[in-house]
Amino acid sequence: MLAGLLLVVLVAAPPWSSSGVQDPLREARRLRDNGQFAAAVELLDERLQHNPADAEAARLRAQTLYWLKQFELARSSYAAALQRHPTHEQLRVDYARMLAETGDRRAARALLKLRSDREPSADAVALLGTILYWDGDLTGAKRLFLDALRIDPSHREAARQLREIRILSSSWLRLSPASWHDDQPVDRAGMAIEAGWFLTPLLSVSARSQPERYSAGATRTFWANEMEVSHFAPAARLETHLAAGVFRRPGGETDLDWTGRAVAAVGAGVGITLRGRLERAPYLNTVASLETPLMTKTASGAVHWNGASGWLAEAAVQRETFPDSNIVDTAYAWLLAPLARGAGGQLQAGYALAAADSEEDRFVLARAEQPFPPSDPRFDFAGVYQPYYTPARNLTQSVIMAVTAGKTTGPVLRGGGSYGFRAREDATVFLALGDQVVPSVGRRAYTPWTARGSLELSASRSLTFSVSGESGRTAYYRWTTVRAQVHYRFVPHDQEDPRGR
Repeated sequence: MLAGLLLVVLVAAPPWSSSGVQDPLREARRLRDNGQFAAAVELLDERLQHNPADAEAARLRAQTLYWLKQFELARSSYAAALQRHPTHEQLRVDYARMLAETGDRRAARALLKLRSDREPSADAVALLGTILYWDGDLTGAKRLFLDALRIDPSHREAARQLREIRILSSSWLRLSPASWHDDQPVDRAGMAIEAGWFLTPLLSVSARSQPERYSAGATRTFWANEMEVSHFAPAARLETHLAAGVFRRPGGETDLDWTGRAVAAVGAGVGITLRGRLERAPYLNTVASLETPLMTKTASGAVHWNGASGWLAEAAVQRETFPDSNIVDTAYAWLLAPLARGAGGQLQAGYALAAADSEEDRFVLARAEQPFPPSDPRFDFAGVYQPYYTPARNLTQSVIMAVTAGKTTGPVLRGGGSYGFRAREDATVFLALGDQVVPSVGRRAYTPWTARGSLELSASRSLTFSVSGESGRTAYYRWTTVRAQVHYRFVPHDQEDPRGR
């Protein structure tokens, strides 16, 4: 009798009971959630060997392989499982999530493409919104998150990301007091007042008013007012900024002038961004330029690379045209490599190369016939530039460093700087020949450097404080500047009903 009952139990026992686990799916989830991924996969393999039609076991196995970072094996497992279970919605969503998180967003979108023959799940719609969010299409992402919440008002991920978009696209106000001192000597202090509005999450308008008081012998106040329109086109990965304004000098017949700026940046893939800039702006970097109106025209282009694991690089060229038809050309390139990186910050160090020259100096030196060719005509016997600095065969090699400490949820400290270990330029020198003093050109070495730091603190999701400082030395002057900033976002409360009521 006992033997017969034992035989019945053995025959009736499910095939997977040989592992000693009565609920293999529950046990596999427990192992996976405790970080025992390999054991979970082994248990699921046993389950699928005896029951290959178990869609949930196949989904859980593929997901665990992904968590094990066995990406190719996870992808093939997902594909095979979806082919066997084409209507399993959670399997399809999990597969698409893995594709999106590993960089294949196009395949993820194709997998999640909404079909008219079935009602989409909130998870699928929210994941489509997340992909658009990562691509920068905040308008499309917002619409999809609202759709997901209409399907499932309790969907936490859609609600969280919708709040993030509302915060990012909320109107804002920024106050930025700053002071500057250099050994020209020029001292200045002022307050920039800025405000911005988002017409859509991808289109914004901002206004800025910035009075600055300059002290260089006499005291005078300059005033800049500007309006800017910014837009991002996700399909083209194109960011554009157009700005126009009025610049006011203190008194005189030429007290008003116009300013303008156009910036375009396009993402070229693999972390590369191409940027171009055109600008018309006042020059106010020397004592003489405070008295002599100077409006410069600048055209520049740059290539920026944001690599994996903290690698950064940039290369740029710039041409600045002055009212007297002189042209100053500048080019630079730098590379930062990660030395240390963790959850609390990172340390980077690298190398920079910069060169600058002026067209007029090249012309004068090439055409000069006298033994001592004239140097920069803007450099006088008092040793100051009249009215602006002109580089001549300026070449600098520097070591650079950047450090970040802190997390986004708390204070963030940033610092950095550069040290020019080799810098040369053609400089004006004055030679005494009998009873005459003759200007000439001499190759000189100098030591440029910069040091900067900032501290940022988010008091709430609406209010952010920051303070920054910078000091340095260039080829012709030293400076120190301090700036503070108060940034306030008018974050709306949850005014929109996700269900459209």
